Amino acid sequence: MTEFLKLLTPDVMFAAIAILVAVAVLAGVYVLASMNLRERGHRRGRLERAVSRRRGPKQADEVVSLRRADPTSRFDKFFGPLLPKPDQLRIRLRQTGRKISPGQFGLGILLTVVVVFTMMWRLGGLPATTAIVIGIAAGLLVPNFAVSTMIRRRRDTFVDKLADGIDVMVRGLKAGLPVSETVVAVANEAKSPVKEIFAEVADRVRVGAQVDDAFAQAADNIAAPELKFLAITLSVQKETGGNLAETLENLSEILRKRRQMKLKIKAVSSEARASATILGSLPFVMFGILLLVNPSYATELFHDPRGHMLLAAGLGSMALGIGVMMKMVRFEI
Repeated sequence: MTEFLKLLTPDVMFAAIAILVAVAVLAGVYVLASMNLRERGHRRGRLERAVSRRRGPKQADEVVSLRRADPTSRFDKFFGPLLPKPDQLRIRLRQTGRKISPGQFGLGILLTVVVVFTMMWRLGGLPATTAIVIGIAAGLLVPNFAVSTMIRRRRDTFVDKLADGIDVMVRGLKAGLPVSETVVAVANEAKSPVKEIFAEVADRVRVGAQVDDAFAQAADNIAAPELKFLAITLSVQKETGGNLAETLENLSEILRKRRQMKLKIKAVSSEARASATILGSLPFVMFGILLLVNPSYATELFHDPRGHMLLAAGLGSMALGIGVMMKMVRFEI
């Protein structure tokens, strides 16, 4: 018993209390979500019974199967109330092109916090308070950075292949096909992610939407200004008239020139990018070497409060310097 009491240091007690509070909050959210699900289940059951009385068994089974094909996972109901701005979050997750729900995103945040906290506290030897702060910061930054990276890569791939898709539309228009059919042709022949975006536009057109409106709505799922250019081009052509094939051909040429300019800027700024990478990684490499050569000397930064202040100042200045260097080599075209 005495040995157990010795283990109850203030840091351990604070960590235990923090974990218990987090578990209690999550349990409360789960209970509220379960009550809501139970009420929805009762309403769904009454609806299915009413449908089965008015329709045949086969039609009732079809309605039941559609009702049960709910894409919202349990994680969404569990983490949904905890995530800020859920509508904007859904748009960002949809822009990644992957089937990531807000609940899965929230679960990723929780797992990141737990993993980083455990590593910093048990393996790094940091105090529980510092480890919790680092874990929360990592949980807020790492998943958002991963989502932003997936959005940027998908957008860049889409922009690189959009000009080829517009060329398919131009050839179809010159052959006498309507605009809606050329969109379907691009959806059938293009590669991902242009294929998915144009297939979404084709589906909207089939249900009665205008082509320019369908492209404007699809632009929210890719975050590419080039697709908005295409929507504006179609809208202006619809209002003013003119040769649409020639207009789209000019737009394709503009997109190709923009891409060439971006590649040229990337080539010119490659030296600055390499310098930023080397300067940003050098302190971590040197610290790893010191940790292997003399661990007791290097780990003083984690155990001494003055070391915590130096680490915070060093990481902050490095992040500021790398951010300035990356901003200098990025240009809006």
